[in-house]
Amino acid sequence: MTNLKTLNQSAVSKILSPTSPLGIVLVGISAFIPDETLAQTLDNLYDWVPKGSFLALDFDGEAAVDYPKLLQLLQDIGAPLFMRNPTNFLSLLGRWQLTKHGILPVENWQIEVSTDSFEIQQPVFSYGCVVYK
Repeated sequence: MTNLKTLNQSAVSKILSPTSPLGIVLVGISAFIPDETLAQTLDNLYDWVPKGSFLALDFDGEAAVDYPKLLQLLQDIGAPLFMRNPTNFLSLLGRWQLTKHGILPVENWQIEVSTDSFEIQQPVFSYGCVVYK
């Protein structure tokens, strides 16, 4: 996921139009990618997709600190968990623009996101957002 050069370019050129906007979903991935690599990957994706493209993604909040055995297990198998809050995740998005809904706890996403305010229950395990070019 972090290296677009690994895509089969022949298949990409047959399937994707270089001018048609894309919808990309990156769910369950960013929690396992360090900040610098994630920021570079998102920047590379931005350069790769046509204008009008959307990207839906999630990231793990900091609630897992309450589960040190889980964190240790992930560390032991070589899959450390990178937990983030909305502020530091926002800085990783680079040139991508957030939709009007911003970054929300995943549990608050619905078919239609209400414009009414709601109380965010702490701790948050997972946040999500949609961004566009």
